[in-house]
Amino acid sequence: MNCLFEEQGIPGVLELAEKAEAAADLEFAFDLYEFASRKGSPVASYNVGVFYEEGGIVEQSTEKAIEYYSESAAADFVPAFFNLGNIFCRDSFSENKKDCAYWLLKAFQAGDLDAGYNLAMYLVKNETDLDWAEVLLNMAAEQGHEPSASFLDGIK
Repeated sequence: MNCLFEEQGIPGVLELAEKAEAAADLEFAFDLYEFASRKGSPVASYNVGVFYEEGGIVEQSTEKAIEYYSESAAADFVPAFFNLGNIFCRDSFSENKKDCAYWLLKAFQAGDLDAGYNLAMYLVKNETDLDWAEVLLNMAAEQGHEPSASFLDGIK
């Protein structure tokens, strides 16, 4: 496959992968994303991480998902921040919840309002730092994030 897709360039391979995914040819899409990931594409690394996190086409592996999301996050791909944070927030996965807060806050600071909401909900669920949760919810609500605004309305 390398020779066939080398001339397409990474953008061309990503476009083919998206088309394959839209056509439900997920095995081919995975192969294309994996190829582009090996060539350094943070978007492709993110998508390979999604495949591993969800399982199905490949055996589900949170560890491999983290590996690929981390590669993508190293290139500042914001959706990877969000997915890493959500993985680390799962009670069943990580004992170090600092990773949860780090990645979700990083995504929120980059403009992902859902990340601020998810971090606030994590703090509320665990009854830790409720003042910070309220700050995050207010910041997201002020930027038009409806779930944050609804949650705040529900506690007033």
